[in-house]
Amino acid sequence: MEAKFTFYNIEKCGYYTFGSTDPIFSGVTDVFAKLALWGADGRELENTTTYEHDRDNEIMRTFYVDSATCPVTNDIFLTLWNEVENDNGKIYGMAPNKKPGNTEILETGFDGLAIPGFPSYFWFSPENNVFASIKFDHSTSGKKNLELYMNGFLSNKSPYRVFNEEDVVIGYSQDGKYAKGCDKNHPRFLAKKRKNNKLEAELLANLSNIRKFVKKESLLYSTPDDRQLIERVFSRLLDNPPAFSKSKDIMHEVAFEPSAGQLKKIISNFYDNEDETLKNAGFIYNTGKRVMLKGINVSFKFNLDVTKFEAHVINVEALLKAVRLSRVELLAEMENPISTQ
Repeated sequence: MEAKFTFYNIEKCGYYTFGSTDPIFSGVTDVFAKLALWGADGRELENTTTYEHDRDNEIMRTFYVDSATCPVTNDIFLTLWNEVENDNGKIYGMAPNKKPGNTEILETGFDGLAIPGFPSYFWFSPENNVFASIKFDHSTSGKKNLELYMNGFLSNKSPYRVFNEEDVVIGYSQDGKYAKGCDKNHPRFLAKKRKNNKLEAELLANLSNIRKFVKKESLLYSTPDDRQLIERVFSRLLDNPPAFSKSKDIMHEVAFEPSAGQLKKIISNFYDNEDETLKNAGFIYNTGKRVMLKGINVSFKFNLDVTKFEAHVINVEALLKAVRLSRVELLAEMENPISTQ
């Protein structure tokens, strides 16, 4: 099966004092070992949430499905279930052949018997202090939910919590018992996309050759700002611009010779971007060569020898086995990603 691997550097994982860069106790291997014990203690799926969801801010629930650790490499594999927006278990859709203005919707529901959502799969390598989201056609990358989930676990579910007599968490310690200063310890899980430094170095080395900036984004006609842009594209060319029912990708190109500071800022903002409507951005040299920033993040597609059975998530042990078979190749690609031209 083809999967998209996106790699992240693990910036923090464990318990810290304010201002510290290294954990005072716990770490990647220990945190996920504790999570596995907690998730496999007999609780039901609906009781594996770790943080308060907030529908008003579109923060949905995340659930623990399974995890496994490779006894040889100590790599950790984790499967989470990411709830999607629903109306008491009902999911709505619109027929693609209907005209705009039609209000009829289709619905499918589970009558409260299931949690609508998608799985997300992760591979953690403590040895390299990185992890990868492994996205298949049936799954989501789930990085935002992972951070919410792990920070929720460290804060609200881990055995390192220290309670007062009213059963309120007042701090964190290595043995879960009160000790002076435990209220100064705080949990943190933080990860940032792994960066392709070679691509950035090439752009900086060719700064004087850059003549144009290009940006590719996805527009949705039903969104007012996007609709205005789509209509402007066809203005003076069509009396009635087309009303697209699906999102459309559009490429902007503008003459631009950035300063080193502007180039670094564009690269940094693209690197940190989580908005999926921004598809790509890049620069065109005076030779006509185009260098796109999508390669600034270490992300690539790879065929894994793994099978998904109908109406099942991928078995975490099967995923472990498939990644282990290709581990050397995957880590080599992580270290030397192919830049996107």
